[in-house]
Amino acid sequence: MKERLAILLLKLIGWRVVGTKPVLKKYIIIFAPHTSNWDFVMAQMAGFALNISARYFGKESLFRFPYRIFFEFLGGIPIDRSKHNNVVDFAVDLFKQREELVVALAPEGTRSRVERWKSGFYHIAVGAKVPLVLGFFDYDNKEIGI
Repeated sequence: MKERLAILLLKLIGWRVVGTKPVLKKYIIIFAPHTSNWDFVMAQMAGFALNISARYFGKESLFRFPYRIFFEFLGGIPIDRSKHNNVVDFAVDLFKQREELVVALAPEGTRSRVERWKSGFYHIAVGAKVPLVLGFFDYDNKEIGI
């Protein structure tokens, strides 16, 4: 049901989903470029359309009442960015604790233009021994996919 609804909503705004769901139990999917707050919404709809239940990390301030329920429902995991927490080790432990897990990340770490991606996604993948799946936003052709 939500797959069809997501495809319909994307179609209504002129976008289409490209690709298929990976046949993997654990992986990290990185979406780029991350240039807008709408990227989250678009990636969520693409995930619904492809039947991918991905988790994501978000700054802890997003998870305050009453929004916490909404963001956790969408797969959010709060991260306290005011302290120097080791997010890589935290994510590696999450993968080790679960039979199945998909984590979606934006490798830029910001919506601003960057010359280089942050490397945390790579270190998580290596530490957890999980593959990377590449997701994309093609604004010119209005396509989102993997």
